[in-house]
Amino acid sequence: CPEREKHARWGERFWKLQSQTDRLANQIKSKTGAIASIFDRVCRVLEARGYLDGSNEDFRLTEAGFALQRIYGERDLLVSECIREGLWESLDGPALAAALSTAIYESRRDDEYNPNLRVPKGEFGRVVIEMERLWESISDAEELNDLDVTPPLALGLALGIQRWAKGQRLEDVLRECGLAGGDFVRWAKQVVDSLDQISHAAPPDIARIARDAIPMIRRGIVADSATL
Repeated sequence: CPEREKHARWGERFWKLQSQTDRLANQIKSKTGAIASIFDRVCRVLEARGYLDGSNEDFRLTEAGFALQRIYGERDLLVSECIREGLWESLDGPALAAALSTAIYESRRDDEYNPNLRVPKGEFGRVVIEMERLWESISDAEELNDLDVTPPLALGLALGIQRWAKGQRLEDVLRECGLAGGDFVRWAKQVVDSLDQISHAAPPDIARIARDAIPMIRRGIVADSATL
């Protein structure tokens, strides 16, 4: 072949590109398989807890599964389980906001090792113990199925958000929970969002309490920030 060298160079390029294409295809296949495997393990956890019905070839959402669709967040399954077990039925609006904040807030390092951290009194303590029991059950199931474990409850915002819902001044609330004003507003808005979710996903009594609690938190600087 009079153009042997030229054809050889193109042949070398072809095999190099072919090797790169095969490698990328294998990476995509591997990642797709991993996602499918994780999805299957999540489905097993949800089926075991009554959110999916796997009696047929395909999974179907149960009534609890449809309710879970309305709840968003890193601890969404925990929130749903609290609703299903009626853990929050004895709480008023401020206490509900405080309990819900433990499933929303992300602890700071100084919260985790603070022996002087204060929390709301009364029913809140009993409810949190039951929430921790549910969290342990969920995390055990996730660990058994080789899934990322749901983060534990975080108590650092609870007393502050309860007192804010009861109408206390921002300065006092910030001093209680040790947050800057902007951080408190950000977390308070997330509590409002979660209360709104519960108002659509929970039974009527809890839904009403959640709905009534929203304006207790969406006031002052929290309400003003929503209009900015």
